[in-house]
Amino acid sequence: MSATTSPTAAPVATAPRRGQSTNTHARVGEHLRRWRARRGWSQLRVAVDCDVSTRHLSFVETGRARASRELIVHLARALGASNHELNMCLLAGGYAPRHVVELDAAKSVSASLVEMIGRHNPNPAFVFDADWTMQRLNQGGQWLCSVVMPDLWADVPDPDGGMDMLAALTHSGGLLSHVRDAADVGEAYLRQLRTEQLTNPSLRTRVDRFEASLRERFRVVPCDREPDRGDPSLHLRFDTCYGRLSFFTLQTVVGIPQQITVATPRVELWFPADAMTRALMDSRAAASTDQSWRGSEPAEAS
Repeated sequence: MSATTSPTAAPVATAPRRGQSTNTHARVGEHLRRWRARRGWSQLRVAVDCDVSTRHLSFVETGRARASRELIVHLARALGASNHELNMCLLAGGYAPRHVVELDAAKSVSASLVEMIGRHNPNPAFVFDADWTMQRLNQGGQWLCSVVMPDLWADVPDPDGGMDMLAALTHSGGLLSHVRDAADVGEAYLRQLRTEQLTNPSLRTRVDRFEASLRERFRVVPCDREPDRGDPSLHLRFDTCYGRLSFFTLQTVVGIPQQITVATPRVELWFPADAMTRALMDSRAAASTDQSWRGSEPAEAS
């Protein structure tokens, strides 16, 4: 992430431009005052911590000066504003909302997300962040990982999260090791990852490594064709000790539109795509009362 431009370069006060209402400045000031009051900070403390003059901060809060975009972001970071609050303040100031960077470095998973994926059992469900790091998975997800990539999964230190999903795609014993049409599935993931890389450049090294593995393992030559936007799901078929398992997956995010950014944790839900897979998952649900899903012995395939 690039360093924030110092807000001290902003002028002490600026008159409204022709046709621009001072109400816009006042609305920004209302947000800033609310954030400051919530922290119990004086204007002097904010000014010192944020390296901005108390006079300019006072003018911004009262609507007599226009805050720059950089100053708004800088103050939001210092005052602990959420991404939703920051975006509302940016919109009030006439700026585009900020969609890429999370203000809070801790990528926490809300209790509602944990409950949601829990209720999706026995079907697999995963929560992961913009860096494609697993944050949480339900019991069905743990069981699926143990079935479709057993060697890699056995070395995962924390079954409740923390797995590098790009490494799981790249590894020779990872997700693609048991999937049918691995080249097509890998290319679909690669197209998605290259798109996400545009707003999250930190992915590039790992995506390059994934692409190299596709070329080496499956002779995949990435192309620029557009994905089928009429079908956002991905269909996956695996050859396993239970026979062929077939799923379709959907990725989504949870929250109101003003809260959603590309850094918002996303949920991937897996659904049985045929009767055999559905019957197996239902049988796993019935058997899960007194046993752990992870590491359970496979039942005989029907």
